[in-house]
Amino acid sequence: MAAYVDHEFEGGFILDEGKLRKISELIQNRYDSEVLIFSVYRGDSYSYMTKEVGDVVNEDNDDWRAISRLEILINSEDVNLKFNFSERNFSINITGSNRDTVFFAIFRFKRIH
Repeated sequence: MAAYVDHEFEGGFILDEGKLRKISELIQNRYDSEVLIFSVYRGDSYSYMTKEVGDVVNEDNDDWRAISRLEILINSEDVNLKFNFSERNFSINITGSNRDTVFFAIFRFKRIH
């Protein structure tokens, strides 16, 4: 039986380079790095997907081109995980075949917040 968690964090969340790299590192240590995808949505209506955290960090975050939303996606055999960072909200959606894996993931990422 699959387990899932949908959690929306209260208050703001400043996602700086250090936190983004930490999240990426935690994911890559736990899961195959090939399943990690960053979906970047910018204020100029441009969006793209990348597997490299450096592409996101190197974005020129000017006012009209600033990143308005960032999704971090994982789709592995063990778990499907989606982080959604936007100007107003930070949420995590996790679905997995193993309840312990799902709850371990939410526990780890709550500690970063």
